[in-house]
Amino acid sequence: MEKIKLDFDKAFAYFKDNLEGTNSLCDYLMNHLKNGSFFTYLPDFTDKNAIYNFKLGGIAKGLIAEFPNFLVSLINSKKKASYIFDALGMTYDKEMEDPIFHQYGRYIDDEVYFYISKKNANLETLKECYYRSHAIWHSVCILVNDEIQEIPNTEISNKELQLIYEKIEMIFVLAYDAESYVVWEK
Repeated sequence: MEKIKLDFDKAFAYFKDNLEGTNSLCDYLMNHLKNGSFFTYLPDFTDKNAIYNFKLGGIAKGLIAEFPNFLVSLINSKKKASYIFDALGMTYDKEMEDPIFHQYGRYIDDEVYFYISKKNANLETLKECYYRSHAIWHSVCILVNDEIQEIPNTEISNKELQLIYEKIEMIFVLAYDAESYVVWEK
């Protein structure tokens, strides 16, 4: 697997297309994402002419299966960190019976998000949250350089969104027909 730096404007356009109008967190990110750099992870043999075909598959088959393992190793390499996943396929209801939601779930209006701090970032938990985040065309995972307090089944405030944004280190957006990610890094 190779880490490939991407052109800012091309990757930003993909983020905008994928995130804008999707949910409150994604809209918030797009309104504040100005600086930073973009990269992706692709197999070593990848045709460099294909790296900007973010919506097409066949470029990184099998790579996405390693994503939860990658997330575990990444968070373990940090002194303090947390992940936030959006769960586009879920709708918040105060009567939800999803056990993962009751342990790690938060919401904005009827949108569901999962907060995972470093202390709870084991492979099984990250897999569960990742799979709940993964829609056919969309998945967002945010690495925050802080231990976000997990207060399950509570609403995320605007003030909290600002605090999260100030500490975001990386944003992972599903790409290549769900075979890999385009990553923004502060």
